[in-house]
Amino acid sequence: MTNNLEFQGRISASPLTAAEHALAARMGLEELSPKRFLDAIIHPSADPSNTRFAKLSYMGSAALKMYITEYIYFKYPKLPVAPLTATIGEFYTHSVLFDVAQKYGVQKVVCRLPKNYLTDKTIACQSLLALIGALYWERGALACRQFILNNFCYRLSMNYNPLKHYYYVNSILSAHLRRLQKPRAEYSAMYIMGVYSGEEKLGEGFAPNEKQARRSAAMNALRQFYCVRVEEPDLPSSEDYSATPIEDPGVIFPKAGKEFIGN
Repeated sequence: MTNNLEFQGRISASPLTAAEHALAARMGLEELSPKRFLDAIIHPSADPSNTRFAKLSYMGSAALKMYITEYIYFKYPKLPVAPLTATIGEFYTHSVLFDVAQKYGVQKVVCRLPKNYLTDKTIACQSLLALIGALYWERGALACRQFILNNFCYRLSMNYNPLKHYYYVNSILSAHLRRLQKPRAEYSAMYIMGVYSGEEKLGEGFAPNEKQARRSAAMNALRQFYCVRVEEPDLPSSEDYSATPIEDPGVIFPKAGKEFIGN
């Protein structure tokens, strides 16, 4: 971070430096006015007269919370409030903010004094929020929302589990099933297991308990690979038989009823 007093008074007059131009280009903020951009990267510790920094940072914080909340709310429309809140909180942590700031190199360009009670990480996060606020202020809601979706909400991967913080889920599941059933109706949980290789789903199984569901999933995955059906096979005993390559069996199966140890 730049850490001297040479930046005092340059907000309203100075053009952007090469490093500042490069930061704006990396973040897609070239259309921001130089004055507004400098308002967001010159910390009040370097120029106490820059009161606009706090306002932009506050606006950026509000916009970030709003668009993250909107995205996750509609991404998981059935998610109850408690796990919804926990999920939203994961996308607004100090470490996430700094990851985004560090990706663009905000911490290398923001101007501050070396002796300050705030850490470099905190000031970089504040400056990132101020840049988001500046984008909202000058370019409007759509541009700001797109920046947030591109840089924060992409973390919501396909295998993300919004309920991952809930370890004791059986009681929640029982309550959920009771809610779905008619009064005094019997209900039972059904476990569904999937077998994956990376993102590829190899098989799925379901059963009244976890152990049986796991076995069913494993069996179905093996059947998908080893039990592929050929509707009209070309048999060696046929007159027009044409030899085909021998398939690699993959693993050597043990005898039925024996434990598999490995090749």
